[in-house]
Amino acid sequence: MKKILIGLIAAISLGSAAAQAKVTKKIKGSERFTAAVIYADENKETMEVWLNTKEAWQEKGALTDGYYGEDNDVAEKIVDAVRLCNLAESQYEACKQGRTMDQIKTDLAAVGVEVRMEECTSQDNETSFQCWAQEEIKKNF
Repeated sequence: MKKILIGLIAAISLGSAAAQAKVTKKIKGSERFTAAVIYADENKETMEVWLNTKEAWQEKGALTDGYYGEDNDVAEKIVDAVRLCNLAESQYEACKQGRTMDQIKTDLAAVGVEVRMEECTSQDNETSFQCWAQEEIKKNF
């Protein structure tokens, strides 16, 4: 009985460690994507991840309303690797609570997605997807 209990504890520990493992493998095609990791409320309790193709950002200056063809396949791989859950078209949240903004950004960068790590300034809102998204979400507060 004692051996079974110890085995179960070890299995749970390994499973937990695997769930927290860092993402390190680049995803082919991920370099075509940019992401914004933003707080979705004034209290900074809820985070969202907005995933966009660089092409859509450069052409429209807005969040894409969906992915097509190969971009859809790549987006799904990114979302799975970074452990994100779908909120709406191109909008996600961390599937597991407790992850920090920096952890999510680091995981996105590790798979090859462009993500801004530094703070935004008002001059960046037109050129940076991250900065634009931060201002855009504030309209919903």
